[in-house]
Amino acid sequence: MKFPIVLILIFSTLLYSNVYEVVDSFNKKNYQGVIEKTISIPDPGSETAGYYFLYRGIALYNLEKYSFSIKTLEQFISVYGDRADTDLALQYLAMSYYKLENSVKAVDILDKLTYSKDKNISNTSMELAKKIIETKSTSHDLKKLLSKVTNKKLYKSIKKEMKSLDLLVVLPLSGENSSGGNDLLRGMNLYIEKNKGKFKKKIKLDVINSESSMVNMVKKVTKKVENGKYDLVVGELTSKFSGALAGITSAYKIPLLIPVASQKILSEISENIYQLSSSSYTISQKVAAYAIDSLKYKTFAILSPMSSEGKEASDGFITKVQEKGGDIISQEWYFDSTKLSRQLKRIRENVLILDSLDIQDYMEADSIKTIPANGIDAFFIPIDFEEIQNVTSQFAFYNFNSKLLGTFGWNDERELYKVRTLIDSLVFGDESSYSTNNLEYREFTEDYREKYDLAPSRLAIKGYDILRLIHRELLKSEDIKSALKDLESYEGISGRLEWNGNRTNQNVELFKYSRSKGIKKIEYTETPLDSLAPLDSLNILNTDSLSIPK
Repeated sequence: MKFPIVLILIFSTLLYSNVYEVVDSFNKKNYQGVIEKTISIPDPGSETAGYYFLYRGIALYNLEKYSFSIKTLEQFISVYGDRADTDLALQYLAMSYYKLENSVKAVDILDKLTYSKDKNISNTSMELAKKIIETKSTSHDLKKLLSKVTNKKLYKSIKKEMKSLDLLVVLPLSGENSSGGNDLLRGMNLYIEKNKGKFKKKIKLDVINSESSMVNMVKKVTKKVENGKYDLVVGELTSKFSGALAGITSAYKIPLLIPVASQKILSEISENIYQLSSSSYTISQKVAAYAIDSLKYKTFAILSPMSSEGKEASDGFITKVQEKGGDIISQEWYFDSTKLSRQLKRIRENVLILDSLDIQDYMEADSIKTIPANGIDAFFIPIDFEEIQNVTSQFAFYNFNSKLLGTFGWNDERELYKVRTLIDSLVFGDESSYSTNNLEYREFTEDYREKYDLAPSRLAIKGYDILRLIHRELLKSEDIKSALKDLESYEGISGRLEWNGNRTNQNVELFKYSRSKGIKKIEYTETPLDSLAPLDSLNILNTDSLSIPK
């Protein structure tokens, strides 16, 4: 923020004509020229040298070199503290501290300037101090300032703001992931704007742009949490970035809400990490349970990408299949979804249980077309939607007479329609989603379109719902950590949240795709194993009456 500068110089007292060049460069906003002309300070301690320091310090501020500006202005103030333009130097010094996110130092200086004889400086200092207190000071900053400020208006402003909730939001607002980051932030801002004045506590958003860079995110977040205390952190988008963020927030014991990253292990980093999305592991487990309980499938093969998401999804699926007594006949991994022939051949061999003499006969192209591989009930393929066409086309060639199962990567009806003849009766899982019949959802979409002239994305809905969760559930308690720990479920407009002490959303929805009906939701609730009847209560044959054949 820049403010008008009124510098009254009595040039008749100047000893060096070069000062006129400095003034001329400054008035023309040639700040780099000012720096170059003030490299050498003549006669330190003289009035002329004072002008050099002052112009140089302000020029450095305008060039966004705030650390150098602070050093130069503090030199000026220490030597020329009794001059009429000292208050101007102090104001720029305060603004330099503010730009470096040192709110305490900035407000402390501005507080003193509210008593300046220069009404312009006095008024603008009051305005600036209030803005920093209301928008950029954490509760930790405010506690420090409470014992420092002397202006009664600023003291009241601090007392009022100490009741606020300090929320640090970490998102990619530029770079390759910026689209999603900006969508989520727009949703959050819309909720705050729509519910202004309705909060038990004022919610203060301090937003960090990670720039889609891990290094930048870590540097920025570490600096923020070192300089101020936050009640809650929200971020990031991907599992890798969220994992790094979780490491930082755990070290400082700050609760973290992860909006969409789905790796199960994230919530295991510490007891203060909470995932709003269902993990790949949880989704895969529910798909497996439904396949065995409702579809009566018993045998399975897995084709999975060699990625952390693919491994987690496969682990969840295998665990549940084994738990329910099913069999995994074959499992294969791939790096490139366009080249799956080797993996699919090996699965076909395992399914047909071929010995080395039969392989050549049964793996010829003509044999593949005429002899289906009937040994498995379903294929579990946890892929991204971008790979659907590649995988399904190759899968069809190897003549597997099996149904397909998947996770959230399959939830794209446009992509499924392109391969509809190959995936009839596909079943897949996804996290809980919004209902377009929900009245509040409809109001949100109307408000979003009106404000941003855009249709809200899934991330925009999630951002809105995060603030709704904080407002309606977490602010009920004076302690955010306790509120998060005690929260078991929440019905949001973006879907249902079920933590149940797990800190990763356990709510999963199942869907079926058919050529005639498209994607339709499946109603299913898994029956816990411990609720099944024990073996001795079942009507089975008494083995005591059997004789052992000789």
